[in-house]
Amino acid sequence: MQVFTHPYTPEENGHIESFHKTLGKALKDDEFATLGDAERRLDVFYNTYNNHRTHGNKKCRQRNFGCCRSR
Repeated sequence: MQVFTHPYTPEENGHIESFHKTLGKALKDDEFATLGDAERRLDVFYNTYNNHRTHGNKKCRQRNFGCCRSR
């Protein structure tokens, strides 16, 4: 069963709120001509987020995850 949290309440689901904030920062300046372009950019973001970042410290959380953009 899926449980929904109240919007803008990171104390209820802090990891998801943090992830969405990081995702928003990484994609804020991007524009996509097609859905495929957006999907490829998200693939790059997910790979960087999941495999190429240091976890758990403040410096890491402020890192720009857009650095590995595909061109």
